Parts: sequence; structure tokens; C-alpha cells
Amino acid sequence: EFEIVLKHLLAENISIGNKYRKQAIENTRNEKPIESPQNTNLDVTIEIWNSLIEHRYLDCEDGINIKTYVKETDTPYPSIQMSDGEKVLLYLIAQVMLAPVNGFIVIDEPEMYLHKTILKRLWDILESRRNDCLFIYLTHDLDFATSRNTAKKIWIKSYKYPNYWEIENIESEEIPQALLFELLG
Repeated sequence: EFEIVLKHLLAENISIGNKYRKQAIENTRNEKPIESPQNTNLDVTIEIWNSLIEHRYLDCEDGINIKTYVKETDTPYPSIQMSDGEKVLLYLIAQVMLAPVNGFIVIDEPEMYLHKTILKRLWDILESRRNDCLFIYLTHDLDFATSRNTAKKIWIKSYKYPNYWEIENIESEEIPQALLFELLG
């Protein structure tokens, strides 16, 4: 899926670039001003990724090949050789940016493969960039769950196949003691 998501980002970037070029040619012929280009989801994805990772950065100079660079040496390496955490970060950002307008974004274990120092900032940024979407997190990470300040928190107490759910709304900022014992043992 990682490669598929990257291909979607690149395809959208190329498509928007081609439309912009055609419009610029048309405007030049008609002696009209050329408008500024719009940011693509690839541009936004790279911007967010670069804001979260301190020792590396992404670039896509040619619009086709996403490369990762070591900041100290500006040495590039293909994005396919990134660490699991770097890939997950890129994948999650791209998936959220490519989500349909006014969509539901379900994230199962948003903390998986991500360093604690990045986790909350990542989802804060993505929630603000995609404030048209509803984010649904499925997590066991209490720190992360309580960091979602505007979230409605629910506890799925039990489930029996095929359609019986025992669900409890968590109204306060505090996690109920019974839930803590359930999660922590």
C-alpha cells in the first residue's frame, strides 16, 4: 500500500502540474496574467513530514521521484529505503491528505511505529489541515486518547457477534478507573 499511496500522490501532482502548464500557455497566448500554482497533496505531505522529522527531509524536485535526504550531508536515498517509522509517517500523512472531502478517517492504532514526540503533533496537524473530515481513532494508548481535546471519547466495553455492542460515553476528561484497570491489567 505504501507504494500505491505514493503513486497516487505523484499522479495527482503531475495532473495538476499539466493542467497548470496548459492554462499558463493559454493565458500567455491570450495575453492574460498567469496565476500562481496551487499546492498539491504531495506538496502538503512533504511540508508536514519535513516539519516533524528533524534529521531528514523529503523533496521531489522533478515531480516524479520522492527522495529522502540526510540533513547534515544532503545525501539522498530512495524513499523506499526509509525506516518503518519514516514510511508510516509518510503513509499516514498521504492517506489523510488524499481522503475524500468531508470524509471519515478511521485510524487503527495511530501510535503504531511512531515516536511519542511526533505522535500528538502529527495528528494535531492533520486534524487542522483536514478539518472537513471526521477522525475516528481506535487506540489503547491512554496518553494519545486523552490528548484529543475536542474528541468525543467512548469505551467499547464488550462486543458479541453479530451485532451486540456495549458502549459507554466518557463524559469527563478523566478515564474511568474500571477502564484503566481493563487496559492496564
